[in-house]
Amino acid sequence: MAEVREYVEPIRLDFKCPECETGYLRPTGIVLSTFPPMYPHKCNNHDCTFGQTFNDIYPKIVFDKRISYVINEDEIAERLAAFINYNNKQARATLGDLPEVTKEDLIGYYQQIKKKIENGEENLIELDGQIQINFQV
Repeated sequence: MAEVREYVEPIRLDFKCPECETGYLRPTGIVLSTFPPMYPHKCNNHDCTFGQTFNDIYPKIVFDKRISYVINEDEIAERLAAFINYNNKQARATLGDLPEVTKEDLIGYYQQIKKKIENGEENLIELDGQIQINFQV
């Protein structure tokens, strides 16, 4: 069986107190020896006495598939050009004249990247160490 790589996002799952609606239910430190084990929780709002027992401990971290959407080449190029031009505008104060980048300039670069992705050579582009773009075909 082959390994499968997939991007996921960690999501914090918490349980808000249904009684006071301001606190969150937290484990008491007690584990009931049932099958499956049960974990009593109490509201962390000092003015509330609500408690409930769960099969899980809250808060917990769950992993969901990364939400992705498809955008076309023009939209990618337009967004990248705007990003580059914004950073160039900031840099012009110290570096002098820097050229404006158009989306047409970037279409050719995008086509080269797309070809590398299809060949399995590359799929992650990093801009200035701030933005990472994961290209998938």
